[in-house]
Amino acid sequence: MIHTLPMSATHIADEALERYSLQRSSDEEIETVEEHLLVCDECRARLDQADHYHRTMRLALRDANAAAPEKSRLRGWLPSLAMAGAFAAAAVVAVPYFRPAPTEVVELAAMRGVESSTAHANRELTLSIDATGLPSQPHYSWTVTDARGGASKGGAPLYVRDNRIVIQAGKLSPGQYWVRLHSPTGEVLRETGLVVRR
Repeated sequence: MIHTLPMSATHIADEALERYSLQRSSDEEIETVEEHLLVCDECRARLDQADHYHRTMRLALRDANAAAPEKSRLRGWLPSLAMAGAFAAAAVVAVPYFRPAPTEVVELAAMRGVESSTAHANRELTLSIDATGLPSQPHYSWTVTDARGGASKGGAPLYVRDNRIVIQAGKLSPGQYWVRLHSPTGEVLRETGLVVRR
């Protein structure tokens, strides 16, 4: 039910996530899936996409059934069946496009001056920052800024564990970036280089 992906990250298998979204999982599988969803942002995002897809398909089928002429049972039944078949065929083609972009986990170098870490564009980036020697803080924040000091994003870390602070930076365009970790007062505690390649 749970399968292992590259970078030692474990995620819910597509088939299990599909069963859960359609409310067809066994009680044991529901428990396992829900425990994993509590700690995995990526699988929660995949589940949201699956739920959205199923809602869209149900609404489209409902609308198609409501619009079908009901002059006779045969006339009302055949368009619905044809529409359901068309939607099923579209679903087979569309499912790969609903899959989230692959996630890349990048461990960042400790300080500026050290060779920058590298990542790939068009991937959801999860960045892991070494917290060794940092003062204990109730809340950290982070920013990612391009080399010109322009495009910037930021937020709160996903979690702090095993002397690593993990942040979800999303997708970045190719280029040079600075990733900064801040104290609650805005003081820069860590600054690391990140090169995003095509």
